[in-house]
Amino acid sequence: MIQSEHFLKALADTGFGLISGVPCSYLTPLINGSINSSTMRYVNAANEGEAVAIAAGASLGGLGGVAMFQNSGLGNAVSPLTSLTWLFRIPILLITTWRGEPDGPGDEPQHELMGRITRDQLALMEVPVRDFPRTDADIDRTLADARGHMEEHGRPFALVMSKGSVADEPLLTLERPPRPAGTVTPAESPVAMDPDDVMRAVHGALDPADIVIASTGFTGRALFQVGDRDNQLYMVGSMGCASTLGLGLAIARPERRVVVLDGDGALLMRMGALAAIGLERPPNLVHVVLDNGVHDSTGAQESIAAAVQFPELAVACGYPHAGTLASLDAVADSLADRSPGLRLFHIRTQPRADRALPRPDTPPDAIARRLRANLEATS
Repeated sequence: MIQSEHFLKALADTGFGLISGVPCSYLTPLINGSINSSTMRYVNAANEGEAVAIAAGASLGGLGGVAMFQNSGLGNAVSPLTSLTWLFRIPILLITTWRGEPDGPGDEPQHELMGRITRDQLALMEVPVRDFPRTDADIDRTLADARGHMEEHGRPFALVMSKGSVADEPLLTLERPPRPAGTVTPAESPVAMDPDDVMRAVHGALDPADIVIASTGFTGRALFQVGDRDNQLYMVGSMGCASTLGLGLAIARPERRVVVLDGDGALLMRMGALAAIGLERPPNLVHVVLDNGVHDSTGAQESIAAAVQFPELAVACGYPHAGTLASLDAVADSLADRSPGLRLFHIRTQPRADRALPRPDTPPDAIARRLRANLEATS
């Protein structure tokens, strides 16, 4: 059994600075220690896939990221582990518990199958696995193995934690300052604008110093068509994770504005991201939701966006300001405004008529490398 402070110090010494997690009783001492720590940033995630994306954003921004959660939620993380961290070669450290461990302590029936297949699942996703350290002597060796793999291959490494690996640690009082209610700026007569006109207005208002994350599908391809830049990343797969990737980046690089171009269908797939972002309130994050009411890049089937008021939802989740932009001038002016403060801009667009959009001609891992180079050049 180890002390959380010993493991967290070793993490920091090995280059990790942010942990995003979802609770499990096995993880309680480590989560408490992370929250209590003055050197490690803990970011609460709504689900396991979002924890992976937040950690990936931190790592992409140069702040080593860790995602930790219960193994029963490993399935929720499959999408970002296979089409974000693997594809873009973003190394993060995974810590997953081993509920239902074969020949381990008795556990609830829902953990039985996952307990048997946890290590096999990670292996199928080409994530190397080690046992979580249970003695101080094991910590440095285990983290050295993890860091060595991550630096050589640029991909995640997993530690599987058995029950009782970390000694109990109480949670110190966590006080968040009271927050004023957010504001919603409604558009008087929101209209659905041409998507290419909107993307040109967005692109023209962005600054080369911004970090731009474009969501999966036509959003990224439309941004690429308007103009490719080395400060832009085009998501593929990992649908719904653009905003949490942006959250991790915004925390890691507070001196850069991060602009997330999201889609209505993608955001609806992982709406818990709004709460995670609203809780953290990074002042350098701008969240743009391009709402055409359909899953455009898969055939324009209707999404469920008609049931949702996105600005009101964002403010309810803790965003200090959100509003609908109903003209191209409003889009350009709002995104050109670089005053600090987390914001969400909702923009109605028409479903796309021209579906012959080019795909980025740079492989995803190369896009991630050039973004890192852009960040390093301005650090």
